[in-house]
Amino acid sequence: MDIKSSLSELKLNLGGLTSRTSLFEELKAKDFHQSIKHRNILVYWVIAIVSVWLLIVSSILFLQGTSCVQLSDAVLITLLSTTTINILGLPLIILKGLFNKKDE
Repeated sequence: MDIKSSLSELKLNLGGLTSRTSLFEELKAKDFHQSIKHRNILVYWVIAIVSVWLLIVSSILFLQGTSCVQLSDAVLITLLSTTTINILGLPLIILKGLFNKKDE
């Protein structure tokens, strides 16, 4: 009789472990789907920000070329340098953080 009670207690413990494991897997799946949703939103945000920034800089350069705006060489160099850094850096930092290896 002592063996039967131990066996039933072991079955109860294993049943609880199985339900906890399935709950953990369910929460892990929800987190994964939410992460994908946030990644998609941020990817579109990065595309929009970079596109708007390029449009603004292109407009400034066009106005400079048509002599509507007079900017010094130092200002133009700074503008183009920061644009290059933003175009390369912003997507790299954000997307590298989102699509890191440990999530796979």
